[in-house]
Amino acid sequence: MLAKYLIYLGSALLLGGAAARAWRPDGQPGARWLGLGAALILVGGSAQVALTLAALGYLTPADVPAYLQQTVPGRAVLTLLLGTALLLAAGVARWPAWLSMAAAGTLLWGLGGLGHGATHGPSVRLLHTAHAGAMAVWLGGVLTLVSWPEQRLAALARFGPVATVCVLVLGVTGVVASWEHAGGMPTPDSRYGRVLLLKLAFVGAVLGVAGLLRRSLARQGRVDALLSLELALLGLILAVTASLSVTPTPAHG
Repeated sequence: MLAKYLIYLGSALLLGGAAARAWRPDGQPGARWLGLGAALILVGGSAQVALTLAALGYLTPADVPAYLQQTVPGRAVLTLLLGTALLLAAGVARWPAWLSMAAAGTLLWGLGGLGHGATHGPSVRLLHTAHAGAMAVWLGGVLTLVSWPEQRLAALARFGPVATVCVLVLGVTGVVASWEHAGGMPTPDSRYGRVLLLKLAFVGAVLGVAGLLRRSLARQGRVDALLSLELALLGLILAVTASLSVTPTPAHG
């Protein structure tokens, strides 16, 4: 779970930070922020491979390249790291937008192949890819708003439509993927169902906070406390998602 959490958090810093540069008027975050995200993905991906091989009892040096080349999750880790390197280079060197988007797509396709995305077909993996991308952009955007309060109101106004699209993508992909994994409506009969219902409760709470934030912004009120609360709830959702990704699903065991 910790390895997946580091990967998700690193993706929010790197991908979400790269996306924030497009709508923040001050051009934040800087290259160090993106580098930290890439480092977290590298550490999380390495830990994911090490823990998986240790659990399977494959402990020789030759097992690592075999796992990375011959298994779906192993190739997903390689794709994730390739996309991470490309997106970091795109952010530092200011590549054209289409090249940055291709790098981000490579990162997310690798991320979508981890966890439950490794045991399903390309369509379900694509759902995981879109879900992870929307979450990374949303969380990364809120992180930059909290970390760089300069020109916050202008940045919030530009981030609003981005966050709305992220919520819509998360809603559609989350419902379809949950239905696929739970075999229908989620129930508390299984651990997967209980964790999923907990995640949905946090999602409902963060949407409520986002609504209050938009209302406060329209009234020119203070948004610091609401932003911090939204960030805290998104962090909890990230942790629950990391736990959910390593929990056996009722539909596939």
